Amino acid sequence: MTSTIIRIIWFVFVGWWVSVFIWLPLAFVACITIIGLPVGLWMFGKTWKIATLAEDPGKILAGVSQQVQQVTVVNNIPSESRGKESPLSLLKRKYADGDITKEESLERKEVLGESAEKVKKNKKKDADE
Repeated sequence: MTSTIIRIIWFVFVGWWVSVFIWLPLAFVACITIIGLPVGLWMFGKTWKIATLAEDPGKILAGVSQQVQQVTVVNNIPSESRGKESPLSLLKRKYADGDITKEESLERKEVLGESAEKVKKNKKKDADE
């Protein structure tokens, strides 16, 4: 990352002139053709970086979002432990939190029970063979 003093010196003596008299005219020329349009638009978006030697904010925001993602908590359950919950305990938690009704809970339990029975039957068939 470039220091603030160097960025100010760059902007006053080089960046402003380069961006206004070279970079932007090239971007305009690139936008004249269909093939050059994406490049010209990209150049318009990067003009601030050429003028000020600033770091790409996408890299900065990506680092921040990774840090935020690590400490995200959903329904008082840390993100690290999500996915380790069994379907039945997840169903019980949703019912306790009021996310689903009693009828929905019972229907889903029946479906889970049926699928568990099918799995047990398949295991028994495999063991018998």
